[in-house]
Formats: sequence, structure tokens, C-alpha cells
Amino acid sequence: MANEPTLLPPTSDEGLIASLTATTHDTAPRVVYDISPATIWRVLLTLAGLWFLWHILPVLILIVLSLMLVATFNPLVSRLQVRMRRTWAIAGVISGVVLLFLGTLALMIPPLILQSYTLIERAPEYTKQLQGMLAEHHIKVDVQQKVTEITGNFKNSTPELMRIMSHLVSGLTAFATVAILTIYLLIEGPQVGSNLMRLLPRRDRLRARKLVIDIGVKVGGYMRGQLVTSAIAGVFSFVTVWALGIPAALALGAWAAVADAIPLIGSLIALVPALLLAFTVSPGKAVAVTVAYLIYNQVESHVIGPKIYGNTLGLSLSVIVISLLIGVELMGMMGALLALPVAAAIPSVIAYIQDWQETHSPADPESVLP
Repeated sequence: MANEPTLLPPTSDEGLIASLTATTHDTAPRVVYDISPATIWRVLLTLAGLWFLWHILPVLILIVLSLMLVATFNPLVSRLQVRMRRTWAIAGVISGVVLLFLGTLALMIPPLILQSYTLIERAPEYTKQLQGMLAEHHIKVDVQQKVTEITGNFKNSTPELMRIMSHLVSGLTAFATVAILTIYLLIEGPQVGSNLMRLLPRRDRLRARKLVIDIGVKVGGYMRGQLVTSAIAGVFSFVTVWALGIPAALALGAWAAVADAIPLIGSLIALVPALLLAFTVSPGKAVAVTVAYLIYNQVESHVIGPKIYGNTLGLSLSVIVISLLIGVELMGMMGALLALPVAAAIPSVIAYIQDWQETHSPADPESVLP
């Protein structure tokens, strides 16, 4: 009997598709993500550290400002330390700074207060003079009404005044904190630095110490450059208002020198009292003072400042301008104050990182072959 072929049972389309699908799923490569617990802990600790740094950012800014002042005064302390003990050198520098600060206040505040009282008492007369000057140029503005509106808004803005007073108290507290911290760092700075260096491996200490010294030199150069620009602004203000016959010329010059250190609004702060006191002489003198201050602000921003900071920090003019713009955009006035020191420190930090990587990276096998 001949062998008959064995007939397989018919296979449905669903069964065929299911079998093919199962085969495909069984043979497809699978990607397995294996994350160790140590990696997870590192990520969590990094996020926690960033969160912590963000919340203590105001404290960090105060510390950075204190370090900038330390970098400014430490070279003078080191020079005096050659002739006397470090404690006496620090005491001498601090005493000189305090006397200079108090002398500036004594020179600046009494004349400005006296002239402010004179301005308030003769405000109606000055208002009429300004109204007449505007009428001569066919400018129709009711100056008396504007003054009344401003005065009324000022009297009715108690919450705004409270907010301003709160910011003023916070600013004075921050100023006192920075001053005290600067004194402590000047006294204990070498010891604290040595203790921090001991936390690093022995082979990295010299490189880290060189980085700190390099940054300190550049930041100190920036601060001393700021002192130079403030002195120039003070001299210009004094000469300008004295030549125009405006009272309290010496006080206005000291005020301009102090205000020049304030980023962004320093020129406006210097202009306001000079403008008001110029009105006590004549409206024309007020216009002349305004024009002179605005011209000097442009000259300092685009010529004097970049030239001085470029020499002290070793930065090009384009880098200085870009750094200031970035600092203002990120943190406002404080960003403008910190922008140039940070920009000057970045090349040193990058060089340190590159040097550290070259030292700690494994040797290239091809470089050791004969």
C-alpha cells in the first residue's frame, strides 16, 4: 500500500500572525538600563547641593564681596607687614579706611542737608523761574501742578516708603556684615586658606594655591581700578560744579565719587543732588550740569572704564562690554558689580582644570611606546 501524504490541519491567519509575532518578540534585542544605587545617590546629592546653593545665594554674594575687599586691601597689608606685625598692619589699614569713610560722610552730608533745606524753603521761587524758562521756549507745562501732584503722591505712598525703608535697612545690614566679615578674613585669611589646602591631595595643593593667588591679583586689580574711576568721577564733578558756581562743590564731588561705585544707577544718583542745587543758581546752570554729567557718563562707560579695567584685568574691550551686559541681565546691579571679576577669573579656572586633567588622566599608551 502506497504511503499517503500526511495532511496538516489548516492553520488560520490569526494563528500564523500570532506565531510570527511571538517569534519576532522572542528574538528582538532588548535594552536593559542598569543604574547602580551609587549613581542614583550621586545625582540626588548633586541636585540637593544645587538647591542648597540657590537658597543661600544672598549669603554667597556677601562672602564674594568680602573676598573682593580682602583682595583689595591684602597687598597693602602685606607691604606694612614687612615693618610690623600683621595684626598691627591690619589695624592700620582698617583705621585708614574707616577714617576715610567717616571723613567723606562728614564732608558730604552736612552741606547737602543744608542746601536741601534751602531748596525746600525757596521751592516756590525756583518753580516760578522754571515756569518762566519753559514759557520762553514755548513749552506749556504747569510746573506748580506737577510739583503738587508729586508731593501728593509722595505723602500718600506710605507702603512704598515702608518698602524703601526696609530695603535701606537691609542694605545697611549687608554693608555691616561685609565690613565685619572682611576684617575677620583679613585676620584669619592665611590660616583658613592653609586649612582648606590641607583638604586637597598633596600634589594638587601648589596648583590650587597658584589659582587662588592669580584670582586674588585680578580681583584686587579690578577693585583698585574702581577706586581710580571713582576718583576721576569725583574730580570731574567737583571741577564742573565749581566752575558753574554751584554751592557745595566739594560735597557734590565726594558724592559723585561714592555713587560712581554703584553699577547702572550710579551716574543718576550723582546727578540728582547736583541738578537740584544747580536750580538754586539758575535753570540754565541745571541744564548745563545735566549735559556735562551725561557726557561724562558716556565717556567713562566707553573709554575710561574699559581702558582701566582692560589694563588691570587683562580683558579686551569686547569681553568687558559683553560681561557687563550678561551680568546686568542675570542679576541687575549686583551682576554688573561681579561681572568683570568673574570674567577675569574664568581663564584662570579653565587653565587650572586643563592642568588638573592632564595630570590626573591616564597616560596615552602610544606616548609610552618606544
